[in-house]
Amino acid sequence: MCRQALAFSAALLMAATAPVRVEAQAVDGLWKLTYLSGTTEMDLALVKLTSMDDKVTGDVIATAFTAREANTVRQEGNLLQIHLISGTTMDFEAVLPKMATKRMLGSLMIGKKTNTVPAWLTPSDQKKLSDDRRTHICPPMQEAIALLEKASKMKPGKMDAKAVEIAKKETPRLYREVLKDFPDDPVVFKAIIGLMKSAKENDVKVEEVAAWGKLAARLAKDYGPQFETGFAIQAGAIVKSCG
Repeated sequence: MCRQALAFSAALLMAATAPVRVEAQAVDGLWKLTYLSGTTEMDLALVKLTSMDDKVTGDVIATAFTAREANTVRQEGNLLQIHLISGTTMDFEAVLPKMATKRMLGSLMIGKKTNTVPAWLTPSDQKKLSDDRRTHICPPMQEAIALLEKASKMKPGKMDAKAVEIAKKETPRLYREVLKDFPDDPVVFKAIIGLMKSAKENDVKVEEVAAWGKLAARLAKDYGPQFETGFAIQAGAIVKSCG
């Protein structure tokens, strides 16, 4: 099982995105930057993008935090990069689209590569940014999180053994449901990580682990190389812990 997981981690690290020509109408305008924290969507910034001579520039119009230093927006190759600084650095990266889109998928690296989460830009007409947080709707993942939270609560002097047992039994089933019914949802990566963590305990066959790896490698490409690398590092840490 560990060898299969190592293989898919390597595939994620080696993946590359082909260069693209950026069309002006694809990115010009005001965009809202949102990232996924667990099962909560959090709005982080408003960004105005402008393209000229196939080069994208921009300005951070508003943030959900008090900036410590100047925030920057730039194009590096075929990637859009937004650098934000609050108490820590936050770097958004996405592959620039070839044509107009209503959602630009990418990732947000918070502080270091091991903390990289799905994020996206959507067109916006907001004048300012509020501290808006919304529950990300994916029923099986929400159910899994609720079971894990219940299992983590301590009864006076001891863990709730029954809640822990239920979580161990039910969360793998719910994670598989995410992979089957919500493969294009950003929480799919959280489901894959959850399945990997429980694979050894549940005697999962190497063929199934390999299938998770192929799915992760394919889906991670849509979120750009920063996410591919960050997810591979996270998966690699799990591989190392599996012995």
